Amino acid sequence: MASAITTRSTTLEGQLMEIIEAISTVQASADQNPNNEAVISGYTRNMATEIISCSIAINTEDTQDANGNTLISASEVFTNPA
Repeated sequence: MASAITTRSTTLEGQLMEIIEAISTVQASADQNPNNEAVISGYTRNMATEIISCSIAINTEDTQDANGNTLISASEVFTNPA
């Protein structure tokens, strides 16, 4: 499992950009992504419109709590470097 990051941005939008960048960096690392998982794809930045776009695909796991409610969590696909 890769370690969580601490974001610096004070806005949700800024935090999202930091998370996308962090995932992109880990995704590109053979040490942290030994199975070559693609969580972020199609990342582009249009300088003219100042818009960043990408696709995000996260594997999930469903479990149930004691009350029978479905809990959805992200599957861990990245590792910490050795």
